[in-house]
Amino acid sequence: GEEYDLGRAMVGIALRETQAGKFGPVGDLDNHPKNRSYGVFQIKVDTAKHVVRMNPHLDRGLDGHNEWRVELIGDDVWNARIALHYLKWLRYDLGLTWRETLLAYNRGPTAYKDYDPYQHHYPVWIAEQVSDGKVRYFIDNQIESH
Repeated sequence: GEEYDLGRAMVGIALRETQAGKFGPVGDLDNHPKNRSYGVFQIKVDTAKHVVRMNPHLDRGLDGHNEWRVELIGDDVWNARIALHYLKWLRYDLGLTWRETLLAYNRGPTAYKDYDPYQHHYPVWIAEQVSDGKVRYFIDNQIESH
């Protein structure tokens, strides 16, 4: 079928990672803090640093792991910009398909190769959400409930 744009991927990722922020700002609590992901898009500090190196306009002059964590948790817009630039890098610079991009976002830019993007639960779930209109349903119900 036709592949989806990065905007739809972003919404699907935000829903999958944190239920659009409902699940809390810190993921991977069983992991060491250096391996945890942060914010609404669940970005790892090393991933954020990589993205900022490629996109200096996102640089905030952060120093140390804790400063990066605070920004990733505390600024949803910056977190989303990091996620979007990471997705763009995966999709266009690495030349991945839409589903491979989603899988690489979840598993890593090299580890994704060990999985089938049409079978792995992460890209399958997001593709179902964005293709069946469930994202629109979630957004509409969230707006109505507030």
